[in-house]
Amino acid sequence: MTQVLRILIIDDNPGDRALVMRELRREFPQLQAQEIREAAGFASAIAAGEFDLVITDYQLGWSTGLEVLHTIKQQYPNCPVIMFTNTGSEEIAVEAMKSGLDDYVLKSPNRYIRIPSAVRVALERIQIKQRATLLEIRLQGLLNQLKLGIFRTHLDGNFIECNPAFLELLGLDSLSQASAMNLLNIPEYYSVLQQLPPPQHQEQEIQLQRANGSLIWVELSIALNTVEGQQVLDGLIEDITFRKQAEIEIQQLNLTLEERVRERTAELEVANRDLTQTNQLLAVANQDLEAFTYSISHDLREPLRAIQAFGSILLENQDRQSDLENQQNYLQRIIASTQ
Repeated sequence: MTQVLRILIIDDNPGDRALVMRELRREFPQLQAQEIREAAGFASAIAAGEFDLVITDYQLGWSTGLEVLHTIKQQYPNCPVIMFTNTGSEEIAVEAMKSGLDDYVLKSPNRYIRIPSAVRVALERIQIKQRATLLEIRLQGLLNQLKLGIFRTHLDGNFIECNPAFLELLGLDSLSQASAMNLLNIPEYYSVLQQLPPPQHQEQEIQLQRANGSLIWVELSIALNTVEGQQVLDGLIEDITFRKQAEIEIQQLNLTLEERVRERTAELEVANRDLTQTNQLLAVANQDLEAFTYSISHDLREPLRAIQAFGSILLENQDRQSDLENQQNYLQRIIASTQ
């Protein structure tokens, strides 16, 4: 390691402190070790907080390793603590591990070499934990930004956990309110998922009633999972109200357009029928007109022939004075024919 490693070494025995520091410097050249011999020095170090890791004996003249562990974890929960002792017992080791101890090494000539590896593992473990916490924070921030509601429930509908976006989407104030109002009807979905083959997963678009009575459309994704031997229902909801409203408006618009097309088609059919009837009437009228024209032509033909005949006779006899009476008779007939 190239960075400085700051360690508190809490031990009444100066020889043991020296051996620990010797082994650590072989592995960590940039070691800064602070030796703690009494309660005042420990209190001062705790107040300053300038350390990355603690190595403590169990049996101290002014305290015990368990008390040191509790004090460290209370003030610095993420600080690794290693107990290096020959006065402890298996019960003490178990209790210490339950209280957050990172490692337990027995004091013996062949165990000093374990101290550097125990320190390295403890530091790597805390780094992994910090990275995981940071990743979880980033993921949670991303999910909240996307407004995706995430939840986990027991099969009876009681909620185990959820993110703030879930409460916000459904207008809820707390996890207990989510369990009490049963807005998602979890038992019913559980019954449906049980009948599905693995993976027992389902996605659907549903309309939900929020806590204030308003309705929203959500895309619901649910799945049955097993956590620590217990079946739970995990789910995710996304608000799709705007998209669903747009789809409904488009459907209504399509229905309106279809109705208009039907009305226009009916109007065109009526217009075509009227046009057909009009064409039929025109055809009849044309036939009547042709008959009328033929009748008029036939009726006018005979008087015209009479006019032509008498006119020709008059033209031929115009120089004959003796036939005056006949000429007058012809003219009277011509006048009668034109009338």
